[in-house]
Amino acid sequence: MSSYLGDLQEKTLKFGTPSFNLGLQAKYNFNSRFAARLNFVYGQIQGDDSRSDIAWRQTRNLNFKSSIAEVALMGEFNLFNFGYHSQNLKERNYIDFAPYFSTGIAIFRFNPQAEYLGQWMDLQPLGTEGQGSSLNPNPKYSLTQIAIPVNIGLKFHLKDNLVCAFEIGWRKTFTDYLDDVSGNYVDFDQLKIENGEASADLSFRGDELASYDGVPPKAGTQRGTPSNDDGYIMANLNITYKIFRNNDGGKWYKLNQNKK
Repeated sequence: MSSYLGDLQEKTLKFGTPSFNLGLQAKYNFNSRFAARLNFVYGQIQGDDSRSDIAWRQTRNLNFKSSIAEVALMGEFNLFNFGYHSQNLKERNYIDFAPYFSTGIAIFRFNPQAEYLGQWMDLQPLGTEGQGSSLNPNPKYSLTQIAIPVNIGLKFHLKDNLVCAFEIGWRKTFTDYLDDVSGNYVDFDQLKIENGEASADLSFRGDELASYDGVPPKAGTQRGTPSNDDGYIMANLNITYKIFRNNDGGKWYKLNQNKK
C-alpha cells in the first residue's frame, strides 16, 4: 500500500482511500548485518479535500492522483545476526528473524492529475498557480525529483534461500508539488487568459459545491502551505530469493555442523 502527506492530506498514515505499489529489488549481503540493495518501485498516491476535517480545505475542493516511479540505492542494517553466514555458523550465533532499517537515496518521477470534463488531465503543464505566466515568477516544477527513503522492517527466513520481510518506508522529498498545490491563488480571469480555462478551473474547485457562495478566493490568499514539502510512504510485503550462496552456507551445512 502507499499513501502521502501533503496539502490535500494532513495525515500520512491515512489509508481510507488506499493506493498500491509494487516493485523489484536486488540485494547483496556483505555479512549477517549489512547489505546493499537496489529497488525499483511503481505505485500511486492520491488526495481529496472532500475527505479533510478542515473546513477551508473542504471549501477548496481539490483532488488529485499521481503515479510514482522510483529507483533507490540503499544500505540495509540488521539489528541481529541474520541468516546462515559462515561466521554465524562457526560461532553458533544466528537467528531466522531480525528487525532492520535501511536508508539511501532515490530518484522518482511523479505526475499529478485531476479529473476534468470526464477525463484525467496532467496538472503540471497547466500552471494552476500561475507558473509559466506573468502572474508567477517561478517556473513550472520538475516532475523528476530526489528523495531520501527511510525504511524499517522485520524479516524472516522461510527457507535457507527464501526470505520474507514486512517493511514500511517514508520518503522525504524536496518538492511541495506532489499534489500540484503549494503557494497562493492568482487572479482567475488573468490565469484563464494566459494559461487557459482548464488551468483556472482546476486551480479552485469550490465553485462545484452546492454551498459555493459565488465569491472566488482573492489573488494572494492561501492555496497551499509552501513551508512544508510533501512526502510519501510505502508499506510492502517483500519476498527475496537468494540466487547465489557461499558454499559453506545454507541449511545443509548448519545441520551437519550441529551433528558434529
